[in-house]
Amino acid sequence: MPLMGCKSRLKSMVHLPSSPAFWVQNISRKNHRMSNTFNKNRKYVLTDKTATFPHPRWQGREVTVHRIKATRDIPEHNVIAGQLGGWIESEHNLTQGNNAWVADEGKVFDNAVCMVNALVTGNAMLYEYAVHRGSSTLTGDAQQYGYSQTGGNSSLGGYTHITGGAMVGGTYRDIRDITISAGTYTENPLYASDEPVTQSAYYTHQ
Repeated sequence: MPLMGCKSRLKSMVHLPSSPAFWVQNISRKNHRMSNTFNKNRKYVLTDKTATFPHPRWQGREVTVHRIKATRDIPEHNVIAGQLGGWIESEHNLTQGNNAWVADEGKVFDNAVCMVNALVTGNAMLYEYAVHRGSSTLTGDAQQYGYSQTGGNSSLGGYTHITGGAMVGGTYRDIRDITISAGTYTENPLYASDEPVTQSAYYTHQ
């Protein structure tokens, strides 16, 4: 008898809807609210426009990338909502947060990621496992790949290649036909000199 009394009291205290439809509707509403919040924070979507090209380093492999379109203004890169951007293989390649952007014919693919406020523009490529962040710019025909990292306010253009485990940041700038394959670089006095630097070089800094 005491046990039955407890059950009665519990039933009177807790009123749980018996209809499964109630729970489905509630979950649906919560997911809808979460989805709306997420969509408001998104800065781009993948369009149906794709391009396929041979991988620049992996012989026999093709890469398919999607043109992106901005869903909000990104003043840092003079982007307005609805404007088409560059190309990425998947949403892994360009974070939805902050103001990083891929513009023009810039391409990001493989496991590479453009994040924070970084920019890939021109005909530049970011691929393999490279990380491009900070307020760094990759432009011209520059390529960043391997496990390299770029950041700070660095700017790389021309035919510069950043690869291996190289780390480029600070105010480093380069537009030469060079390959930086190792070491850490934060400034480039050659780029700042009065005479233009056009020679090719292969940088390795152990």
